[in-house]
Amino acid sequence: MPSTPAVRLTDLTATPYPADTPAPRAALRAALVQRRFVLDNDPAVVAPLIEVLADDLVAVGVCDRHDATRVGIALEEALLNAIYHGNLELSSKLKDSGDDSFHAQARQRRFQFPFAARRVRFAARVTPERATFAIQDQGNGFDVDALPDPTAPEFLERPSGRGLLLMRAFMDDVRYSAGGTRVKLVKLKSRER
Repeated sequence: MPSTPAVRLTDLTATPYPADTPAPRAALRAALVQRRFVLDNDPAVVAPLIEVLADDLVAVGVCDRHDATRVGIALEEALLNAIYHGNLELSSKLKDSGDDSFHAQARQRRFQFPFAARRVRFAARVTPERATFAIQDQGNGFDVDALPDPTAPEFLERPSGRGLLLMRAFMDDVRYSAGGTRVKLVKLKSRER
């Protein structure tokens, strides 16, 4: 088993006040929140991280709770892609079999060389005007342009392949670099509805 913790906080700059109290929330609207995490390949750490980030988005005033949930879905997809397809090098085709082979192999690879030593690096920068997230895995990368269109009729029945579609639908900008091992997601301040 790896000796590093599932989530290691490497840098944190945020308010010490609860985000749901009126005075600190008002002060945060002019604030900058930056977070950096190094994540183990444990998908269980993703949901708690998304909760913290959604609270940051609402507290700083980038978006309301509804849009923060949508951003959370996009970030969850990006983080799980980095863990499963990047660091653990799992193919989505394993999901097509309909059994537990995808998750069974993920559980095994988390503790096998070379996968166990890989980490996901995550950085967030939230200002009142925008939130920028960078996620980098240590896998082999991929060609984003070679991915099939998940809305094509032959792919509609597949149990996977919609992560990038959701990321692009819920974020204002999604860009891959470093041969597909790094993704940058941007959410601009939501305008009043």
